[in-house]
Amino acid sequence: METINLTDFQKRKFKNFYITLYVVTKEIKIRTDSAMTEKNLHILIGIDIKGRRQILGVYFDNTNDNRFWLEKFEDIKARGVEKILFFVTPKNKNIEKGLKILYNDVEIINSPDEIYKNITQFFAERPSRKMQINFKDLFLKKNIEEYRIDLDFFKERYIDNKIINILISKKEAEIEKFYKYNYSLRKLLYPYYLIREMQKNLNKLTYREKLCTNINEVIEAFLPYINSFEQGRSYSKVEWLELMSDIYEDYSEVLEEYING
Repeated sequence: METINLTDFQKRKFKNFYITLYVVTKEIKIRTDSAMTEKNLHILIGIDIKGRRQILGVYFDNTNDNRFWLEKFEDIKARGVEKILFFVTPKNKNIEKGLKILYNDVEIINSPDEIYKNITQFFAERPSRKMQINFKDLFLKKNIEEYRIDLDFFKERYIDNKIINILISKKEAEIEKFYKYNYSLRKLLYPYYLIREMQKNLNKLTYREKLCTNINEVIEAFLPYINSFEQGRSYSKVEWLELMSDIYEDYSEVLEEYING
């Protein structure tokens, strides 16, 4: 696979159908004319019908412009994306509104990773890896009965931390909603290790000797990782076929429309 440069990244055509798109967010430091500041960076990752992964966009959010995300999705549609089955995103009215205008039948799912961030934002230090895995496992039990058992264990494990127990109790309903999807689909919709790998590499942008000053510089600095990321796979062919069979049970009409595309 050929490597892409900044122009390729900003102009290339996309696939016509994506099984899922994820928004991965990370706060990074950039340098302005007068000082350093922190901005929320959003990476839009797609998984197409063949299980190939691609980064469709790298953006700084613009909360002062209600049309910002609509314009981004207009660009994505103009570059070939006809259909998105699932869209996994942090709660963001502008993202969801812009998406629904252009893809009104997309299934929007609030990101499990955002629920995790909402709980851990009150920690003075970064949560331990063990706790991260414990939390991830709440979303990825085989069924809802196992989830409820694991939730009780989770609360017991952190019984001395009142804040964790209060916050997890407030998020129980959101976590339980995720169990309307079967196990294999939940693993697709919450690619925990992919997200962690992405955030780890985004973190390097904050610690560069020369900080980026604008979005094009961010993309330029991130391009080596983008090229490496797109050459990898998240699933073996056998695993992907099994997952597609599971998805087909509930979304046969959609898949048949694009399966030979």
